[in-house]
Amino acid sequence: MSINVGIIGAGQIAKDHCRNIAGHPEARLAAVADISRERREQLRDEFGMDRAYASWQDLLADRELDAVAIALPNSLHAPVTIAALEAGKHVLLDKPFTLNYREASKVVAVARRRRKLLMLGMNRRYVKEAQELRALVERGELGDIYHARVCWMRRCGSPRFGTWFVNKKLAGGGCMLDIGVHMLDLAMHLMGNWQPAAVSGRVYSLFGPRGLGEGNWGKSDRSDRVKFDVDDGAYAFIKFRNGATLDLGVAWVQHQ
Repeated sequence: MSINVGIIGAGQIAKDHCRNIAGHPEARLAAVADISRERREQLRDEFGMDRAYASWQDLLADRELDAVAIALPNSLHAPVTIAALEAGKHVLLDKPFTLNYREASKVVAVARRRRKLLMLGMNRRYVKEAQELRALVERGELGDIYHARVCWMRRCGSPRFGTWFVNKKLAGGGCMLDIGVHMLDLAMHLMGNWQPAAVSGRVYSLFGPRGLGEGNWGKSDRSDRVKFDVDDGAYAFIKFRNGATLDLGVAWVQHQ
């Protein structure tokens, strides 16, 4: 019996979700929702889905769907995930989880109350090299992991200007919430350490506001009214309760 899955959001990352869901023998892509008629119909036709909705509310009302994958702007993660869980759907949510701890706690509480599976798309854990490294750590072959350094630096790779990615109200943050969460999660996963005690750091917004460093990521509509007001560089030093430390650095744009 196949699990019928709906995809909410038909932007650039949605195609990756669809490709992997379609490749699973026990899953079936059934529906897509997006405010853009062009994007939703293109994704529906490419992956042979039955239905395309103009709103995520209409998709959640589809009783044939067992689960949904949510690939929306960050500010919508919490409300749409909660609505999906309340509608009786299992949820795969694209990162970042939510905009803050309060929202995340509420989402988890709803998932537990509704007894539905909720998974966050921290896909870096599942690449071959990361799994091999984690196995080495678990076997004790690397000894005591007392310090780690992790980074993801782009020379000139901001998401497209004028889209929700670079706007704090819609995205909540910039490179730290985009690629930084991947590196932070991967490092803590490999270290097997989830108990931070102190964090210090600094974020910068030096290139994007000047119109420098644009890459090609994103299919969202552009608008001259959407200003670049998020971080394009972010750096942190984290101390854990057991004395271990982590040096984290990420940037959309850094000419180094």
